[in-house]
Amino acid sequence: MFSIECLELISCSGESFRYSFSSGVNYIQGPNSSGKTEFYNFLDYMLGAEKKKLSESPWFKGSLQAAKMQISLNGHGFSLYRDLAGDEFGLVIDGIPYKVSDLAEYRNYLNTLFLESADDPTNLSEYVGQELTYRTFTLFCFLNEVTVGRINGFFSKLLETKYRVKQRPLFDYLFSTNPDRIVFLQRRIAELSKRARELESQRDFFNHYLEAVNQELAKLGIVERFDGRNVAVVSELIETAAVSIELNSSSSLMANDVVEADQLRSDIKAQKQMIRELKGTKAQDEKRYRLLDRLNSLIADDGSRADLLGQTCNLLGEIETAIPRKDLDFQQELLARKESRLAQLEAKLTAANVVFNPLDFNEKSKAVLVANEYLSRYSALCKPDDLEDVKTDISRLKRELLKLKHSDDNASINSISDTVTDLYHSASQVSSFVESDFKQLDFHIKFQKEGVGLQPTFSERDDSVDLFTGRRARHSLMQICGYFAFMHYLLPKRNIPLAPLLVFDHVSSPFDEESRGAIGAIISKFYSLVDKVDVQLFLFETEDPDALGIVPDEYISLVSDVQTGFNPFYTAD
Repeated sequence: MFSIECLELISCSGESFRYSFSSGVNYIQGPNSSGKTEFYNFLDYMLGAEKKKLSESPWFKGSLQAAKMQISLNGHGFSLYRDLAGDEFGLVIDGIPYKVSDLAEYRNYLNTLFLESADDPTNLSEYVGQELTYRTFTLFCFLNEVTVGRINGFFSKLLETKYRVKQRPLFDYLFSTNPDRIVFLQRRIAELSKRARELESQRDFFNHYLEAVNQELAKLGIVERFDGRNVAVVSELIETAAVSIELNSSSSLMANDVVEADQLRSDIKAQKQMIRELKGTKAQDEKRYRLLDRLNSLIADDGSRADLLGQTCNLLGEIETAIPRKDLDFQQELLARKESRLAQLEAKLTAANVVFNPLDFNEKSKAVLVANEYLSRYSALCKPDDLEDVKTDISRLKRELLKLKHSDDNASINSISDTVTDLYHSASQVSSFVESDFKQLDFHIKFQKEGVGLQPTFSERDDSVDLFTGRRARHSLMQICGYFAFMHYLLPKRNIPLAPLLVFDHVSSPFDEESRGAIGAIISKFYSLVDKVDVQLFLFETEDPDALGIVPDEYISLVSDVQTGFNPFYTAD
């Protein structure tokens, strides 16, 4: 159960004015320039929309300071407070006041309230790979006058970049055949990917042993290359080469440590050079992303430039892929390990007072010692088969994930199409164009997930034919049916933070006198499918409600003896 019970406007002088609302249909009427669209936007503002410098708007400047909104939701009552400067917020839940410092905290509280009855709210954000809150779901709630008559991308808020970029993953979730399995697969792939990175880090750390073995094999004249898996073969070849080499036993006891320390000094020098280069690359990366953030902030609210932003992101992604680099943190960790190992060896050799005389060993003798030492270390610590097994599992799970993500729940898509068609058909008794549509054989309105469209079709010669022509009023009526059908579909879902309200701004504008009654017929049909206490409807219109065939549960006139528009404290200069 959900209801916005009232909106209280507070003037700059401290006066207040209250609008009271009911469950079901709230009809707000006023002539042009009476503030209907400002009222429409203000409801969204109180629900957390980010509108900068609203206090500077001509409608509010110097007259309206703040507002309170009373809401009941699932047996709880809460009060919202926002000032128009965007600096002060307040929240009272069941009579208990909560401190709210900024808009982000204000939204977090509201998101928690709208998610209170959700079964598993974490699945949604995990599925799409980004956090989706109740603000995202206002996509389904607001229909503005500018977009009335659109049947492709028919939700008004899809004109905004921040909603458009979230639409595709959101709809993939809503119409997934098995979202729980997809979330499980994503979690498992993330776990295995973390394990793979750990194994790769171990492998990379011991790669200098592998390289050192191959260097010594070359000195021994052995053509076989050590690849990490052929330990037995390489070990046998080293033993064969060692048969003809006599070692000075008095010096060989500590020779392995001396040789390893020598190798580590060389590795550390190369490692430090690599880190210097990586730091330079990281600094360039940071500059690129600062520029991208700046670009994003400049054009985020400009839908016409969304393609430019997307192309820039893709370009940076290609640059990221094209430049081979290793993780700086890992390289620094690797350097620390090598320096620690070298310090241990030097302390050990100093304590034993070992003085290594290179003349005690010829090159082949030294090569046998070093190769055997590094071979044993690598084979004991690095497990390449483990890494391959993990990668195989990741590939298998990714194939399953891709298949599931490309499998739409056609039953749900078809149910929305059926609801849209059924709602539209309810107006056939009061609208001639609706009546004529259903004279077409098998007339049906299909919801199309791709493009978020509504496509009217009919049958001709046993084929389904798309109907592309039509009045703007016809398309507007289909669009209204689309909003109602989606709300009907989303309402039973228990894992989404949906505010169950619909707010329409002047949707009757394309209709003539003969066809306006179709709106009321569709609203009546909608409320035969859902209870009025579950979905609240706000209609902002110029015409009288009876002209649209509507019997409102609450009627509000914006022009009266005490006010000239939405903001009763406003006076024209």
